[in-house]
Amino acid sequence: VKIYDETGRTAFSTEASQIGADKSMNEGFRSARSGIVRSAQYHRDTFSAFEHQISDRDLVSSYVPIFGRNKQIEAVAEVYTDLTDHMARERETTNTQFLIVASALLLIYAGLMAFAYHRNRTILEQHRENIALAADAAAAAEESRMKSEFLANMSHELRTPLNAILGFSETMRSQLFGPLGNERYRAYADDIWTSGKLLLDIVNDVLNMAK
Repeated sequence: VKIYDETGRTAFSTEASQIGADKSMNEGFRSARSGIVRSAQYHRDTFSAFEHQISDRDLVSSYVPIFGRNKQIEAVAEVYTDLTDHMARERETTNTQFLIVASALLLIYAGLMAFAYHRNRTILEQHRENIALAADAAAAAEESRMKSEFLANMSHELRTPLNAILGFSETMRSQLFGPLGNERYRAYADDIWTSGKLLLDIVNDVLNMAK
């Protein structure tokens, strides 16, 4: 405890060496001198208390105005409160909370890592399946191309000569360039045209079915 007179001079202190010191410019004193209580927290390596010299303490210093009988401020008291044990409990509580939060974060991190590992494996398996599907699709596309090419070739190789047979036999049936000379030739031409037409229809049906 310290007590300052109204001019800011230390009138009493549990640390005797400070008696008589001028604290008129101290912010806490000036605040209390104007009627406002002011407090500040700090740490002291050594401190003179009523009982004995103490060390390594967390303190709160409060400047409190002292009113006289005429309700005027006549002095200011500076009261020290030892918060060391409270701060130790606070630190212990903080450390416990930190450990709890850290443990929770570690669990969350482990869960996220496990999820990411499982997710990566799933993506890798899907990637492999996509590669296999792409390979199958490419093979199917190649087979389709080869089939289309085969059908195109067959269509050309079969239809072209059949169309020629039909065209020439039709010319002979109609005797476009003159009589055939024998009626049996005309009958043969009819048979050739009919058979060619039937064969062309069969080829068309087979090619359409193959498509």
